[in-house]
Amino acid sequence: MAKFKLIWSEEAIDDLRRIYAITFKFTKSRAGAQAVKRDILDTAKTVVFAKQHQADEFLGEPYRRMIVRQYRIVYKEMPKNEIHILFLFNNRNSPTQLIQRIQ
Repeated sequence: MAKFKLIWSEEAIDDLRRIYAITFKFTKSRAGAQAVKRDILDTAKTVVFAKQHQADEFLGEPYRRMIVRQYRIVYKEMPKNEIHILFLFNNRNSPTQLIQRIQ
């Protein structure tokens, strides 16, 4: 089995920063915000093969998703054994907003 290189898009990095900031704003806890961030990063690192997680039910192939807490990590396989983390999405938001993220 080939080893995949995990690549975060700028959009996904911005989403992670925003999630940290929002979590800190509402919890007033740096440790709590850091825990959410760490959970997201640790979950993303678990990808061993491209089709390990389900195809996203709203986006369809080739988009796959991992769920951590209330967040969806959307990724897809790219050439050269790369997995691209495209963006993070709060599952409490409308699926319409999710679909708009890839258009």
